Amino acid sequence: MNRTTKILASVLALLLLSATAVFITARANNVSRIDREAAPEPDKSDIPEDVNSISWEWASDLIPSLREAWSTPSGAVLQISGENVDDGVIGLNTSTGEQTWHFRFPGDGKIWMSPDRDFMLIWHERSGFWPWDSSVEASTVATATGEVLATSKLNVSMDEVLSYQPDATQLTDSSLIRLSDSNDGRTFIDARDPVTYERLWSEDFTGSCGFKGYEATPGDIMTTTKDSAIVSLTCSGENGGRPLIRAYDATSGEIKWEYNFPDMQHQVTSPIRIQANNADHWIRGDNTSKIIKTEVESGLTLVDAPDGPIALSSNTGSQMFDKALHGREILAIRNITSDHIILGYTSGLSQNPSESNPEAITLRIDEQGKESQIDLPGNDPQQSPQSVIELKRAFVGVTATSESQNVVVAGKDGENETITVAEETGLSEVAAEDQPTLADESMFLRTQGALVVGRIKNGELESLVGLS
Repeated sequence: MNRTTKILASVLALLLLSATAVFITARANNVSRIDREAAPEPDKSDIPEDVNSISWEWASDLIPSLREAWSTPSGAVLQISGENVDDGVIGLNTSTGEQTWHFRFPGDGKIWMSPDRDFMLIWHERSGFWPWDSSVEASTVATATGEVLATSKLNVSMDEVLSYQPDATQLTDSSLIRLSDSNDGRTFIDARDPVTYERLWSEDFTGSCGFKGYEATPGDIMTTTKDSAIVSLTCSGENGGRPLIRAYDATSGEIKWEYNFPDMQHQVTSPIRIQANNADHWIRGDNTSKIIKTEVESGLTLVDAPDGPIALSSNTGSQMFDKALHGREILAIRNITSDHIILGYTSGLSQNPSESNPEAITLRIDEQGKESQIDLPGNDPQQSPQSVIELKRAFVGVTATSESQNVVVAGKDGENETITVAEETGLSEVAAEDQPTLADESMFLRTQGALVVGRIKNGELESLVGLS
């Protein structure tokens, strides 16, 4: 080998080593990673029985990037997304307000929480060294520790994943279930393995309505429990539309129960909205998402029917609280569990506004129909808490005006208390399209060790505080 050949070989070798280093670096920068924090793992603190003061504050630079939050059995999980931050999720020890772990991933991502919130499914973009070498990485992650339980590479595009509608793609303990359209216009319910995306079962809704002469349309409205997918259908025919709620077994696809609104007098043109398992869950308001105002606990499905709300058992489809939910003209459901319901409504209204003396009423009704009024501080309907939750020794809600943001506490022993979270919130007295509202910015979660509230300043979320 002559001198020139040796030099060329050396140059080629250096170029190959450099390209390999760049390739490895590019791959390393395009995989997910978990950062452990100095804070200890959460202990198994109980949900507070009562609250009387602010015990901690989390004032992170990541606050402007918070998009969604869930209470979990071990604390809270926060989704982060925005410019100049690594997208991902954070584990928060809600007994102390300390961050415990941060699961980061490159590029865009999609997150689904399991019904019991022990784990979540994360699909995120994973780009290779070459522009055409891209894929989606799917991982199940433990909410307590951020530990990756299972992971795989999927041959689907991130653009397709991002197009999945929130109400049409949901997670159970065993499957990711999606409502999707075929090329010939038919609509399917499709169950897949959450990590490998292998099909477990699917069903075509065509001809499955159960009413003679009617065809079923699901309309992208679905919710899930640990082992069921519950779908809102419209059965369309010559005489209009009839609603139908149907529950499928998440593992086998068998129909578990149906509810066909036997007393409904109205025809419908689109599927009726349903909710389940959304208690202690917050979505930051923007043009595409909305705050969850009704807290629906595990075991129940709340149906927003034209004749008034209907509560169904998620396990059997049987109707619950039917007497409590009818006969009240102005009604808002604050919180509903398998053994009680908390309602908010306005009394004292008349046809003549000058003669009206409205008062905000919050009422608790148990499964036997026994009613008890909750005397939260303040009775102005404009300042009525949007969420009210029950603790062992108190009822708690959050109110906000331009002057202050407060946690209002009605003790079951008759003692009431108001805890000021923020002064001069910057919230407008009159809602406007470009003006954030309390619902848009402030979270209110019942978690292990504390109630977590989003503190508002200058009309925006400034920090998270824990009350105990």
